[in-house]
Amino acid sequence: MDRAQNLIEEWRSEASTQVVFSSSRIQDRLFELWGEVRDLPVAKDVETWLTLTLTRELFSGEEVVDFLDEVLLGLDRVGAHQG
Repeated sequence: MDRAQNLIEEWRSEASTQVVFSSSRIQDRLFELWGEVRDLPVAKDVETWLTLTLTRELFSGEEVVDFLDEVLLGLDRVGAHQG
């Protein structure tokens, strides 16, 4: 889970300064993230976004940050239940 949090923090930092992301760039990051969270409840959120990348060409940095915040909250909930 630490690896997933690190990926999210890196991506969030990038997204906070970038205006838009292409769907292919989003897919690359989502697949990497999904590999870390696939056995956790937040995997469904990542899968939903992967589906979105099939129908959209661009994503704003702001919506990426919002998504990543939601995933982090989900990871925090999982960590609270495990700890």
